[in-house]
Amino acid sequence: MATQRHCAAPVGDDPGPAAVHAGRVAPPSTCWEAGAGGGLIRAVPASAALVCHGGSGSAYGAFVAGIPQLATTGPGDRRHNAGLIAARGSGLAAPARRITAELLTRLLTDPAPAGAARGVSGGTAAMPAPADPAPRLETLR
Repeated sequence: MATQRHCAAPVGDDPGPAAVHAGRVAPPSTCWEAGAGGGLIRAVPASAALVCHGGSGSAYGAFVAGIPQLATTGPGDRRHNAGLIAARGSGLAAPARRITAELLTRLLTDPAPAGAARGVSGGTAAMPAPADPAPRLETLR
């Protein structure tokens, strides 16, 4: 499981919380940078789940990787994003102070969010690259 401050990877075949190993990854400000040396950009695809603040970059990273996420219902767009993640079924939403071992266990063991996350990943992969519509947009003057 990856978080924005730490990476936790399952140890062995047991997906339960006792089989999770946590270690420092990268400062939050560098997590998604390509040269962050072990940041989330490399940890998320190898993780079983993501616990994040619900920001659009973190949420999108989990969508691309096809892993379920637990997004906190913080201020601004993060509350909205967390609600959409939970409504889609590709993860869970909770205030940071309400995250419990039971909630994390559900994130890691309930097959429904994992399956929905894989579905979102497929839809994300089918989207055009950001540069694809540029030539068409240039003709709309």
